[in-house]
Amino acid sequence: MPSEAAVQLFSLPDAIVKHVGLRQCALYGALAREFSKTDDPKSPVSMPRQLFRDLLSVALEAVVVDEEWYKEKYPDFYAQLVHGNFESAKDHYIRYGFFEDRIPHPIKIDPEFYTREYPDTRRLAGDVAALQEHFESYGFKEGRLPYAGWRLSAHAI
Repeated sequence: MPSEAAVQLFSLPDAIVKHVGLRQCALYGALAREFSKTDDPKSPVSMPRQLFRDLLSVALEAVVVDEEWYKEKYPDFYAQLVHGNFESAKDHYIRYGFFEDRIPHPIKIDPEFYTREYPDTRRLAGDVAALQEHFESYGFKEGRLPYAGWRLSAHAI
């Protein structure tokens, strides 16, 4: 028997459906089904891989993707775009780029923060270009922050 919260998610008001869209409502419903399998708040939640990717894709809609920069940074993507395999850089980023650890837009590091937070980069202190290269080649993929308080979805070009 689904919990009350799960039932509420299944019967979303029309105003919410219009606001967030049918795809998101379907995802919420699928998520509610997964959560309703147990009422134990400490129980881990498992879900099919595709459902997880679909939920992430909704969150990734908030990420700003610099279309021109992305084309220049990733020529392999640009070739696919020219052949019509993607609608845009954002489309590619949401479907593949995020999962391939691609950077969606230029991200400038704070050299002092970066060397303070990541002692292994201190040998590069004073060389801003080398620190930037380190972040773009390794740091981003490792989940390192470029500066204090940085969030992927909070960037505005």
